[in-house]
Amino acid sequence: MPWQSHPFTIASIPSDSTSGEQEMVVLVRSAKGITKRLLKHVSSSSSSSLPLFLDGPYGGIRTNLAQFEHVVLVAGGTGVTFILPVLQDLVRRMRKAEQAKQGEQEGTSDMVCKSVQVVWSVREKECISWVLPDLQKVIADAPASSVSIKVHVTRGGPGQKDIESSSGSSSQDIDEKQSVDDEKKEAAALSYPWFGRPNLRGGDRGGGEAGEDLGYSW
Repeated sequence: MPWQSHPFTIASIPSDSTSGEQEMVVLVRSAKGITKRLLKHVSSSSSSSLPLFLDGPYGGIRTNLAQFEHVVLVAGGTGVTFILPVLQDLVRRMRKAEQAKQGEQEGTSDMVCKSVQVVWSVREKECISWVLPDLQKVIADAPASSVSIKVHVTRGGPGQKDIESSSGSSSQDIDEKQSVDDEKKEAAALSYPWFGRPNLRGGDRGGGEAGEDLGYSW
């Protein structure tokens, strides 16, 4: 494979650990050309490796989102690779700020963020698996009730398996069951799949109380 230059988004942040190797995660969606050949190469063996040169990083967010009390992160498809490390960083800083209040360690003076809401939209339900373990870890690491993640699926709807589970029921019973399921998802810190496009003009946009600072990134 000849040397080529390709821009990819880093989908991770450095570990807090001072010992051992650091890991940098890059999420690449296979299409054609280099990404198709790359997938074939890494799939050929569990121990496959590829020499490369790294240059960067470039871009980023100029505004310090930690200075806002409430942050909303919006992404579509592979755009989640951009907001994921932002989310991970905010959660780590919120956790350190909480530990600082309890006297466990020194906090950061610029950290005022209290909550983060994530709205991620994908085409198919299978796409959720791309970063599901990472999202689950974020929820586990975050201070209680500080992070809310909604994943929307824009193609299709509830699968046949979901419909069959309600077979024999009236349409009203199915609607009531769907309403209960939606209420459970609404209350969950990580909820998916929400079928249809997110309503960024309404409930999916989120927001803080009157007088509180709100930061957006997409």
